Amino acid sequence: MTLKDKLKRDLKANRWTLGSVCREANVHQSTLSLILQGKSVPTYERAVTLAKVATEKTGVAYTPLMFIYNKVNP
Repeated sequence: MTLKDKLKRDLKANRWTLGSVCREANVHQSTLSLILQGKSVPTYERAVTLAKVATEKTGVAYTPLMFIYNKVNP
């Protein structure tokens, strides 16, 4: 399972969307898309923010390294 699939599934289970993560993390949707496709690597600060927001929205522990390495279990 990819990070994108996991995040989307976890968000959907809690009635959230990737767009809501983008808004709260102050990240453009195209930027998050590139990160989740593995075409872009976020800064550590951005990865921390994304992990925090994803964890808050889903109740599942996301780590900054998941976004940096684009892996479910880095």
